[in-house]
Amino acid sequence: MNCIAVIQKSEATEQDVKRLERIDITFDQTCSICLDVAVQPYSLECEHSFCKECIKGWHQRSQECPTCRAPIKNLR
Repeated sequence: MNCIAVIQKSEATEQDVKRLERIDITFDQTCSICLDVAVQPYSLECEHSFCKECIKGWHQRSQECPTCRAPIKNLR
């Protein structure tokens, strides 16, 4: 059963809900620079998250968020 079918059915089982939560958590933890699960996730002021090493490398080339191009103000 896919996500759309669960939503349309409106009778999601507890197992369906847990599976959707796992998918959502994995998606939220994906680094858009390396496209893998974020290692040591680091969130910018714009709330986009990346691997700490990926965003540090990116910041050497650009001072903008790679997702929305908001300025990166404080990278610690």
